[in-house]
Amino acid sequence: MPALPLATYRSISLPAAARLRYPSPMRALAFSLALFLTAHLAADEPVYHPGTTRKVLQLTGDVDAPLRRPTLSRSGLSAGVFGTDLGHSFEHRGRLCFLFGDTVGRGGFLDDCLAFSDSTDPRRLTLDFPVGNDGLFVPLRVPGIRHGAMEVPTGGISLSGRMYVSFTTGFVPVPPIIGKSVLAKSDDDGRTWKLLYDLSVAQNNDMKTLRFLVVDMLEVDAVDYPGRLPVASGKVVLIWGSGEYRKSHLYLAAIPSERIEDKSAMRYYSGFREGAPVWSENERDAIALFADPQVGEFSVDWIAPVERWIVLYNSVKPAGVLMRSATAPWGPWSAPRHIVDPIADGGMARWMHVPDSLGPWDGFSDPGKEAVPGGLYGPYLINRFTRGDAERCTLYYTLSTWNPYQVVLMQSEIGRPLPMRPGREKRATLAPGDKSWKRSAPECAQWLDAEDGRRLTTFTDEGDAATGYLWRRLPCDDRNLRLAFNVSGGQAEVLLLEGAADLPDRADPAQLYRDLKAGRYGDVVQCAWGRNHDAVRVPVDWDLRPIDSANLTLVIIDHLATRWGRVSVSEMTLSRR
Repeated sequence: MPALPLATYRSISLPAAARLRYPSPMRALAFSLALFLTAHLAADEPVYHPGTTRKVLQLTGDVDAPLRRPTLSRSGLSAGVFGTDLGHSFEHRGRLCFLFGDTVGRGGFLDDCLAFSDSTDPRRLTLDFPVGNDGLFVPLRVPGIRHGAMEVPTGGISLSGRMYVSFTTGFVPVPPIIGKSVLAKSDDDGRTWKLLYDLSVAQNNDMKTLRFLVVDMLEVDAVDYPGRLPVASGKVVLIWGSGEYRKSHLYLAAIPSERIEDKSAMRYYSGFREGAPVWSENERDAIALFADPQVGEFSVDWIAPVERWIVLYNSVKPAGVLMRSATAPWGPWSAPRHIVDPIADGGMARWMHVPDSLGPWDGFSDPGKEAVPGGLYGPYLINRFTRGDAERCTLYYTLSTWNPYQVVLMQSEIGRPLPMRPGREKRATLAPGDKSWKRSAPECAQWLDAEDGRRLTTFTDEGDAATGYLWRRLPCDDRNLRLAFNVSGGQAEVLLLEGAADLPDRADPAQLYRDLKAGRYGDVVQCAWGRNHDAVRVPVDWDLRPIDSANLTLVIIDHLATRWGRVSVSEMTLSRR
């Protein structure tokens, strides 16, 4: 937890310090002290390290479509969870419990579900979905509320072996209204639920009156915040909330853990007076923790390596995910830091679909959603996986991608500002198939001269029936920035492997392809293929910054002896610092 005396003074905002009831000289001294500490806070504030955001793996579904490989959990085969979103998690009885929203599976698009995980390695994170006698996931059902589209679990906490989870309900599509949130509990690890009370209700169908529609909950000890919580001792559940869907500020409430089933014990943060937070019995008195009326899905956690409370939330302006930090749960919160930019951080057309009309073809849309762009939301921190120190701290969190309709695990690095790296960007040309590449057989690929330059193709004298593979290492240092090229032809692939072992000199291409996708020669981090057209060039631009550049391998593999079993690859441009 934060160093309490310093956190106490840092939580005094400048306007609050100026209002302290001291004689004039003391007021000036208090103001100067607050100014000094605010400057100190800004200096210590963790920042995002650009170029460190990356997708780690896809959590749900059977196939990671952008990488054309099976997911670790195969949730469709194992539990009938073919697609879903959200993925808020909390610790429960030593396991991670994940809450998922509207799920493509048992009930079409209307059921919610949960899953557990014992994983301690984020790169091997697997999910265990409770299933019924029919082998399908057990839906989350709270007696007394309606479950349908947009009526989902949003946050949870485990107290004394019981689960407490908030749900939204009362959705009306026209005009779009989500009427309220409720708190429910489970005494049997999520198999059955009991409704406790309405957490937040839209008055007269006005969603602007909501403060806690979407919530996140964490337990703290009142002794760590002397005189600053509604009770002086014991465990307290802090509840952060947002109201009108993605059009809300962020708010805070608190309730003694032992009284969480009694809503009358709830108190709402309503400002800062005379150096201490003020708590009200009325939700309408809750005030915004910072000015940003676009908070929807979000998560908050204490990140020990940087000694800060961190909030992540999806943003419209700027598009992506924003991060703020604070030394106290109520703030003051820092200015926003852009931690996921869907363009700069390589999301669009790489792990979120882009329609042909809006950008480069990517080939991994959900069926029937080819014209629907992907979008990121639901950045839920998983503190179990936090790594690093105050200088370089890696956050892990889930994100939903909408199209594909799945949940992925992400990572980003924050910490102290890093010195700028010297050196200008330089570009080198890599010619696929030259002497730097190893081939499974000399005849597995050949050069073609085209109007837009030379291309390597796996369409040889055997035509589509030709198979084989080529591979090479990239420079083994951390100066690699981007790799750009284009592909055409068919369904054979270009792969980028991280942490790769040497490929065998001779192997059956079909079996080697399966082994590559299973990660036996390194983690597949990028993948590209053609549009079944030799004249249509698909542009590829891979961001190498967040990848471990010490061991990267490029593979061109044609494992297919069927129609359009080929790929053509242009010369490649490697950008380096």
